[in-house]
Amino acid sequence: MMAHQLRTYLMLRSSSGKWSVTVCRDLGVVMNSWNMRTEPDLDVAVLHIGFDRPPLLEFEQIAKSHLGCVLLTAAAKHALPNSFVASATAVGVAANTDVFVGLKG
Repeated sequence: MMAHQLRTYLMLRSSSGKWSVTVCRDLGVVMNSWNMRTEPDLDVAVLHIGFDRPPLLEFEQIAKSHLGCVLLTAAAKHALPNSFVASATAVGVAANTDVFVGLKG
């Protein structure tokens, strides 16, 4: 069996609807990528941690409803340090996983 690396995926959706993906090895890269967005009130990020990345279009509808926010898959929510706070309940489901809104961190 091949060994697969656990990765952090930052999927950014611009205000024009174009998606980009950054594979990150640490939270500093995630935070820098998010802080460099061009339209803070309109761009959306989805943070996922796993061995592979769900298809971007799975997140399209929920991203459109949460402009300017960081969304977290359940895996990302539970892997982040306690200084990162997310909504207690999911705001939707995408790619068969609950999706939460980042509130602080």
